[in-house]
Amino acid sequence: MMPIAGVLATVFLFVNLQKNNELVVFHSLGLSIFRVLTPVLLVLLGISILGWVLTDKVVPYSMDKRNYYYYVEMKKSPASYNKLKKSDIWFRTPKAIVNFKKVLSKTEVSGVRVYFYSNEEWRPTRILEAETASLQDQEWIYKNGLETNYKDGVATSVRFNEVSTDPLEDLSEFKKRQASVDSMSLSELAYAIKKGKESSMSTNVLETSYHGKLSFIFSSLFLSLLALPFCIGNARSSNVFVGLGVALALVISYWVVYSFFLNMGKSGTLPAILAAWLPGIMSLGLFSIMIRKKKY
Repeated sequence: MMPIAGVLATVFLFVNLQKNNELVVFHSLGLSIFRVLTPVLLVLLGISILGWVLTDKVVPYSMDKRNYYYYVEMKKSPASYNKLKKSDIWFRTPKAIVNFKKVLSKTEVSGVRVYFYSNEEWRPTRILEAETASLQDQEWIYKNGLETNYKDGVATSVRFNEVSTDPLEDLSEFKKRQASVDSMSLSELAYAIKKGKESSMSTNVLETSYHGKLSFIFSSLFLSLLALPFCIGNARSSNVFVGLGVALALVISYWVVYSFFLNMGKSGTLPAILAAWLPGIMSLGLFSIMIRKKKY
């Protein structure tokens, strides 16, 4: 809601300045519209940075604490809390005990250890340790690791480049447990992108989400600049309700365009960085064109 609050505050401010002829006073003192706008943009920039800190650093930490108290303290189900984590995950299946150090995406994890055991005697029969594991429809594929088999009390270890096993649990259920890309912080997205490239995986979705989060930080600035030309004109025609309508129309339009280009980036139609920043660049371009036509 911070981008919306920022553009509404900017619209109301300049509509009232225009209505009361205060912009004329600034102009008579030799102050351009850009000079008047500078402190407003600085405040919006500060609010944007604060919003980024809250959503990227504070909210994920708070949600983790919330989940801990809800599942461990209230529901008395620590296993459910572990399933919501994005690192150092443990869970048990009828066939094995599984540990993932990091969840890279909904279908890939890293730092994998799988302990297969015997139901009758509760003894390990096989241990798989791998750098990464990917979840396919009918199997799990482990890459670059060590396989240890136990037979008659003797352990035999063999290194492997790739091995596969049957699904340890239903794939759809496992995917539901993993955090969505939207809930990942920038550092987690950067790490996931790095590991994805090392594994020769497509990282379009991750890269677009990463740059999208960065560009969204400045969306209030883009929207405020885009709304400014509509607020400067004839003082008699300046109206708060008209400004409100303009602001809401711009917010909705910007969000539609922003979502459209993000989807193009995720599909690989556009480079991720271009898809994320193009709506902002277009807003700045329209602002430059419209502000030149205004007499101030």
